[in-house]
Amino acid sequence: MSSETRQTVELDIERDFPADCVYVDVLLSRALRRGRASRLLRNQMVVFAADVAMGPANDRYLYDPAAICQTIEVLEGKGGRDITKGPSRFTKGPLRGLEYKHFFQASFMAQNLLNESRKAGPGAIYRKLIRRHGSYAAVDGRRLTQEDLGLITEAFVTDSFERRAAQRAKGPRWGLTGEHLVFARTADGMRYLFVAPHTSAEAELVASARACIADFPALKDVAPGIA
Repeated sequence: MSSETRQTVELDIERDFPADCVYVDVLLSRALRRGRASRLLRNQMVVFAADVAMGPANDRYLYDPAAICQTIEVLEGKGGRDITKGPSRFTKGPLRGLEYKHFFQASFMAQNLLNESRKAGPGAIYRKLIRRHGSYAAVDGRRLTQEDLGLITEAFVTDSFERRAAQRAKGPRWGLTGEHLVFARTADGMRYLFVAPHTSAEAELVASARACIADFPALKDVAPGIA
């Protein structure tokens, strides 16, 4: 039999990751306009910048601080193309009143391509080959060349990604999927609270939101259920 020894290590963010603190603070200063980031979100981003994963041992996650800030810039109205789903509201339970927006990073590419390929089916590949060769008859039964393989890859990867990203123009229910940046709208601007996997239990999200009340007391009015 084997046993596993687990240790809890207490980190001092400012002491242990000084360069990452500076990096994240610069990112946030560039991304924010009227909004503010909680201490929790800032520290999450510092830990990620230091290449330290978070979460339980069997479900660790590591997010890109620049990707989080890209979504913050969209929410702040600072420009940039909006390609991800949301914002969406929590409509029930203690989180009601808060919102979340998907943020995207390279590691989420595979799931998005899988989702889009399921939706588009093999027709996307055939249409690509037909545009190149002129007709279905010219494609059907054709021996694939290196060029054809390149076209198939382009249809499956590049075209699928661009098509899914462009769908965001239809509305907040469309676009690339990712993980969640949870935030609140207040009279003084956006309050960015924390990031979390979409699989997080409600109790975990509530605990994270509650921890942000110290920074933003107005959260008790926006989402009374977390107080």
